[in-house]
Amino acid sequence: MGIAGATLSHHLDKLRQVGIVASEKDRQWIWYRVRSEVLKHLIDFLFEECCTRNQVVTMAGIEWMNADEMQDNSVCCD
Repeated sequence: MGIAGATLSHHLDKLRQVGIVASEKDRQWIWYRVRSEVLKHLIDFLFEECCTRNQVVTMAGIEWMNADEMQDNSVCCD
């Protein structure tokens, strides 16, 4: 990912503290996983509060992608 392991670990722990990711310790490793239901709730909230309420975007103007399309989309997470 191009960042120091300690920095990544710090950020993942912050996400764990607020409930967006869950973690499981396995000897010296910590395995993180996204809590998809929490992430979906957060995205829905942000979309409603930031986009539709302020009319920054309209529902009609959004093209939704499924997970496979997102993986193939090279501009997804730039």
